[in-house]
Amino acid sequence: MTQADSSAIERMLVRIFGDQSTRWERTAEGVSTEVYRIRRGEQRFYLRLPVDEKSGFAAQAAVHAELRRLGVAVPEIVHYDPFDEGLRRAVLVTTEVPGRPMISYGPGGRGFLDDPGATELSSIYRAAGRDLALVNQVPVDGFGWIRDDHGELPLRAEHPDFGRWIGRFDTAPLRNLGFGADTVLRIERIVAAEVRQAPAHGRLAHGDFYVSHVFHQDGQYTGMIDFGDIQGSNRWHDLATFRLSDPNRNTTLEDAAVPHLEAGYAEVAGEPPDFHERIQGTAITIMAERLTRQYREEGEAALRQASFRIFLHHLRRLLREPAG
Repeated sequence: MTQADSSAIERMLVRIFGDQSTRWERTAEGVSTEVYRIRRGEQRFYLRLPVDEKSGFAAQAAVHAELRRLGVAVPEIVHYDPFDEGLRRAVLVTTEVPGRPMISYGPGGRGFLDDPGATELSSIYRAAGRDLALVNQVPVDGFGWIRDDHGELPLRAEHPDFGRWIGRFDTAPLRNLGFGADTVLRIERIVAAEVRQAPAHGRLAHGDFYVSHVFHQDGQYTGMIDFGDIQGSNRWHDLATFRLSDPNRNTTLEDAAVPHLEAGYAEVAGEPPDFHERIQGTAITIMAERLTRQYREEGEAALRQASFRIFLHHLRRLLREPAG
């Protein structure tokens, strides 16, 4: 686990907070981003640094500011610098969201479960669903990964339309992975329907929305975190990925958090007749696209990747297919 120059961090914190009363530590979080926990008396903040000089936080800073304007419970930006001379990278410092998530992960990916009571869980995830609906209403110019060097609204994504984001859908990898001809045809039709029904303009997607990003304290929802994977997509993207739980925790998610999140979402965004069908179609499209793209790039070696096996598990479960 890499760590930035400690003296450069110290100098930056003095510039931000005006004294030397802060303590900080590298957390176990973050792959594409280094994350540091800052302690200043009873206050907690988080410092994020990209792993290279080319990446930035312009889009994330804009997203946090816009979501707070809309009333969404997300961290406040304390300091943003597109390029800190001492650290030679972009810098983002945010406030802490109080509490903790239902599931958190420690060193080595070990999971820690923190289930609130049934009544509290319902209110927590309904509130999170209402916030998520507001997130998904933010317009994006395009689809796919959002450019991290553009901090003006509307944010800009990498592809002009949903179809070009999904790309030419090659079904050969699915056949090689053991899906039968009828199932492959079904997937093709679902993906084609998603492309056909896609909006002309993208909407902001959190991009990695799971229970580990929803915080609660004393039985109350306190906010959501981690907008490092923001994308332009359709309005179903985050609801779809939320259903794609850790394979070992399906019961916790599907029997508890999912229905409450979707109910809260519908309170703000409405619930069209095909609400659940669209979420399911988007989930299948996301998993099929990820699998086929990775298999084209890596071939059979992809099967040795834990993430690929999880994607395969998700797609089979969504289609109610037996394990291969």
